[in-house]
Amino acid sequence: MNKNLKQEIIFMIFILLAYCIGVGVVALDYPEKVIIKMTTPNLEHLETEQELDDFILTECDQTEVGDFAYCIREFAVKHYKYNITEKAISHLDLFKTGGDCKSWSKFYFDLGEKAGFTANQTYLFQNFGNKGHVFTILYDENLDYCILENESVRCFKSVRNG
Repeated sequence: MNKNLKQEIIFMIFILLAYCIGVGVVALDYPEKVIIKMTTPNLEHLETEQELDDFILTECDQTEVGDFAYCIREFAVKHYKYNITEKAISHLDLFKTGGDCKSWSKFYFDLGEKAGFTANQTYLFQNFGNKGHVFTILYDENLDYCILENESVRCFKSVRNG
């Protein structure tokens, strides 16, 4: 291999590395399997939203935003039903009868805040009609963050805090 080709390869590797660092986030290395084995309560025995939230927050007592997001998602997936709702519903009703993206986003938002993370709901709307979508972003003091919507979660780790 000639000297110029070696220099070009090294230069390209350097540029690629600089680009990746400059982007500022890398996907957290969370496997797509259950991270935490949760027990599932019998919903008929739960009488209030607070009881459900307390149960989930106890099971998902995590300090890392990614671990927390995957944990509450695993619980939600066990009870996930998509059902368009016209009004706000309780978390308990959400798990019993299902809800739309607005209801699931509110669930993720509420539990994220109760667990001590910063939460934002992001709304996407079309220019016509009443169609749109909403999802929740949870993040921590290091600006590591997770996007939770319906049954899915995707987490990212900030690389600017090193």
